[in-house]
Amino acid sequence: MQEIMEVKGPQGREFWICFMKNHNDPERMTRETMLNLELFITSEKNAEVRIDIDSLAFHETIWVKSGQVVKVKLSPLAVLNDSEVIKKGMAVRVRSDEDITVYGLNRRKLTTDTFLALPLSVIGKEYLAMCYDVSVGLMSQFAIVASRDSTKVEIIPSVVTRGGKQAGDTINIILNRGDSYLVSAENLPYAENKCDLTGSYVRADKAISFFSGHECAYVPSDVIACNHLVEQLPPTNAWGKKYYLSALQKRSKYAFRVLAKEDESKIFRNGKLIGTLNKGQFLERISSEEEFISSSKAILVSQYAHGFAGGDSIGDPMMLLISPADQYLNKYRFVTPVSGSWEHFINIICPNEAINSIVLDGVSVPHEKFKPIASSNYSVAYLKVAYGTHEIKGDMGFGLSSYGFGFGKDQFDAYGNVGGQSFKILKATLDTSAPYFRYQVSKSGASIDIFDDGTSDGGIRLIKPMTQDNVNYGSLPLDIGTPHQNIKIRVQDTEQSARIVFYSEDMAGNSSIFSVCYGYNYKNKKFEFTIEEGSQNCKYYSKYEFSVSFANEIGTNQIDNNAGLETQGDFSGKSANQTDVGIEFTYSIQKNLLLGTRLSFAKTDWEISAPDSVSGEITNPITGELIPHQKAGFINIDGPRIDLTLFAQYFYYKHLFVSLGLRTYLLTGEAVYSRRTIYPDFISGDEEILDADLDINRTQFLASISTGIRLPINYMFDISANVSYNYPFTHILGSDWKYEFIGLRAAIIYKF
Repeated sequence: MQEIMEVKGPQGREFWICFMKNHNDPERMTRETMLNLELFITSEKNAEVRIDIDSLAFHETIWVKSGQVVKVKLSPLAVLNDSEVIKKGMAVRVRSDEDITVYGLNRRKLTTDTFLALPLSVIGKEYLAMCYDVSVGLMSQFAIVASRDSTKVEIIPSVVTRGGKQAGDTINIILNRGDSYLVSAENLPYAENKCDLTGSYVRADKAISFFSGHECAYVPSDVIACNHLVEQLPPTNAWGKKYYLSALQKRSKYAFRVLAKEDESKIFRNGKLIGTLNKGQFLERISSEEEFISSSKAILVSQYAHGFAGGDSIGDPMMLLISPADQYLNKYRFVTPVSGSWEHFINIICPNEAINSIVLDGVSVPHEKFKPIASSNYSVAYLKVAYGTHEIKGDMGFGLSSYGFGFGKDQFDAYGNVGGQSFKILKATLDTSAPYFRYQVSKSGASIDIFDDGTSDGGIRLIKPMTQDNVNYGSLPLDIGTPHQNIKIRVQDTEQSARIVFYSEDMAGNSSIFSVCYGYNYKNKKFEFTIEEGSQNCKYYSKYEFSVSFANEIGTNQIDNNAGLETQGDFSGKSANQTDVGIEFTYSIQKNLLLGTRLSFAKTDWEISAPDSVSGEITNPITGELIPHQKAGFINIDGPRIDLTLFAQYFYYKHLFVSLGLRTYLLTGEAVYSRRTIYPDFISGDEEILDADLDINRTQFLASISTGIRLPINYMFDISANVSYNYPFTHILGSDWKYEFIGLRAAIIYKF
C-alpha cells in the first residue's frame, strides 16, 4: 500500500510553456514550411484565459466556453533555437480564472508533435531528460522554463552539448521568471550513441517546467523519415514503477524507452528481467504488441511511433509519454489538436474490473473493445475519435494516450501525447499483500500466473513446489523482484489424478500457498484442473457411488439357560459360516467422509446343540457289540435373511478407511427344536421334532465397526476390502441367544 500525501492533477490555472526547435532554422524555411506554434485550451467551466510572451510583447486574453476547445496561434519567433543561451522572457505564460487543460502544438509541414502542458501546481525541481539519437544532423534537445525569479539551475548533460560542454560536466545558470534555456546535443560524426541527451540531469532550487525531445528524429535511428518529438516531462517524484504499453493503430511496430531514476533499477518486461539500469541510464526495445513494464525502483517510460519507411507507409515518428499505473485518473478532458488530413486515435488502459464503467463522450465503450495486456490485470481498448475536444471517465483510474497520423498531403506526419495523469506525492508504506494467482487450463495442462504487482509491492522473491504427484512443471528461472511469473503444469498420466502445491513469497516476506489439482469430475464426466488457495489434498471424489459386495461371515452363537427348553444337556456356542450378496449406495459429504446404506441377502443356516449328559448303549448291528449311544437337542434356523446397514466411512490416510454402522436384519426362516442321535454316526433317521415353530425375534439390531482399504481401478471404478466386527444388541430367542460375528467383505464400486 501507499499513502497519498497530496493529490494534484494536469488541470490548473497557471502554466509556463516553451517551444523547442523543430527541424531547421526559420531562415531556411519556405513559406510552405513556416513554423506553426499553437495552443489548444479547454475547460469544464467558462474561463477567461490570458496568454503572455513578454519578450515578444505578446499579450492576449481569450474566452474559453465550457466544454469547448479554443486554438491560439503564436508567433514562430517564440521557438527556442540557440543552445545554452538564456532567452529572457521567451516563455509562454498561460493564466486562467478557472482550471483549464492546455496542449501545445509545434508544427512544420510533415514534422509535427504535440504535448500536454503541465500546470505550475505539478511541476517540480528535479528532472531527467528523455530524448532520442541524432538523425541527419538533427539533434536531441531539452528546455527549461523558470516560474520564479532567481532560480538556480544545475544541468549535467549525458553527452557533449552544442555549446561545448562535455558529458558529466556541470552547467550552472540562474533564470528569472519567464526565462527559457535550451540544451542541444552536439553532432559528433561516427560517435554512435554519443549524441543522445537522454539521461541528462537537471535540478533547480525552485519549480521549473521541463521539456524534452528532438528537433526531428528517425525512429528507429536507421528508419526514415524524421519528425519533431516533444513532451513536457513530469518531475522525478511523479514517476512510477509499473507501466502498461499498448500498440499504435495503423502501425505494426513501435519503440519504447525505459529511463532509470536510481542505481540498481531492475527492469522487467512482462515479468522477465531485461536489464538493470543505474541512474540516468536507459534501454530501448521494439514491440508490436501490448507490454507490461515494471521496475524495482521508479522509472520513466516513453513510446515512439516508427518512421514512414518502417513498413506501414503511414505517418512518421512521434513521442508519447506513458503514465505510471498509480498515477492514473478516472476522468480526462482531452483534445485532438491537428485538423485536416488526419486520423485521431486513443488507447484506453483500464483495470479489468472497471472495463464496463468507461464512458466516452457520454457513450459507454463496449466491453468487447478491450483486449488483455500480456498476463496482467489490465486491458486496452483502441478507438478512433474525431477532431476536437472529448471527455472520458470511469469508476477507477485508467490510462489514456492520444495520437494521430496524417494521410493524403499530411501522410508523412504524426503527433502524440499522454492524455494526462495525476501527480500524487506518495509516501511508501510497508508491503503487506502476499502474491496472488490466476490460471488458465487445457486438457493436458494448466498455466499459472503468480502476481505481486500492487503499487507498493516489491515483486516475487521465491516460488517453490512443496509437494507433487504425477505432474511436471516448467523450470522456474525466477527473476527476483519480478511482478509476474508464469508456470506451466503438465500431467504425466492424464488418466490418473495429479497434484502439486506451490509456496510463493514476495520481497517483503509475505507468502501464499496454492494447490493445483487434477482429477476426474464425476459431475462433468471428464478430467479437469482445479486450483485453490492453501495446501489442499486434492482427493477427487464422486458425490454418489454404487457398489456390489460379497461377504463371508464367521460367527458364534451364544445361548444361556437353554432358551427355556427341556434338555438333558446345555446348549453350547457353535460357529456359523454364511455368505451374503449386497448392493450399496453412498453419498460423499466431504472429500474423505461418506454416508451409505447397504442392502444384502443371505441364506441363514444356524444350528446349536445341547448333547445329553447321560449316554445309553446300543448293539452294533455288524459286530454285535454294545457301543455308547448319545442323543442331543438341536435348534435350527434355516431360511433367507434380509440385511439393511446404515454406515459412515472415513478415510483417515490415503486409501485406508474406518467405518461405523448400524445393522438390522430380518430372519424369514423358521426356528425348529428337535432331538436326534449324535453318536454313533451310522444311526440316522431317528430325528424327533419336538417344536416346529419356536418363538424367535425375527428383527435383529447390531453395531458394526470395520476397517479396510480401497484402491482405484480407474476414474470410474474402485475395489475395496474390509474386515468387520458385528456386535448384537438383541436376542434371537427369548432373552438368551445372541449371534456375533466377524465378516470379510469385498466390493466393486462404480462412481458417478
